[in-house]
Amino acid sequence: RGSPGLPGALRGSLGLPRPPLGPSFLGPRFHDNLAIFNFQKKWKSELTHHSLGDVASSQTVGRIEVNVRTVDEIFEELKIDKINFMKIDVEGFESDVLRGASGLLQNKKIDYILFEIQDTILRSINKTSREAFQLIFDAGYQIIDLNGNPVIDSDSTETNGDYLACLDGKATAKKLAHSDYKLND
Repeated sequence: RGSPGLPGALRGSLGLPRPPLGPSFLGPRFHDNLAIFNFQKKWKSELTHHSLGDVASSQTVGRIEVNVRTVDEIFEELKIDKINFMKIDVEGFESDVLRGASGLLQNKKIDYILFEIQDTILRSINKTSREAFQLIFDAGYQIIDLNGNPVIDSDSTETNGDYLACLDGKATAKKLAHSDYKLND
C-alpha cells in the first residue's frame, strides 16, 4: 500500500505545485465510454471496492456504471500545457490509464508519474505489471522505485511497490535523496 502523505512529499521534494485537478475516473477509450465499477465485500462487515474488476475471493455486492474519460481528452479540453505530477491509484488498471494518456506520454507532457503495482491484484484481473512498465518505457520514460533504484526493463524487478516514472531517473533519484520524507521499511 502507498503511504497517504507520499504524493505530497514527492511533489515537495521535486519542487512541484499542488495539482489543479482532483480525482477522476480515467482510462482508455471504451466503445461506450462506460465501465462497470464493482463494490465488493472483503470482510464480514466491511464494504469496500476493487476498482473495475472482479476478484474471485471477494463477493461482488453491487455495481454502478461510471463514465470514463482519457487523460489525453481532459488535457485537451482544459487546455493544459503540461502535467508536472500525476498519481495513478487504480487497483490494477494502470496500463489502461497509461493507454489513455498515450499522446501525453509520447510528447513528454508529463514530468512525473507515481504509480503502485500489486501483483496479486493484477493477476486477479488477468493483467501483469509488464503492461504498465512497457507502456512507460516505450514512451521514452525511465522508472525508479522510491528508494531511487532504477527499473531496467519491464521484466527485471520485484514488482510489488510504488514507482516513479520520469524523464531522467538519475536526476530524480538525486532530488529524492535530499527529501525529509522517510519511506516505511
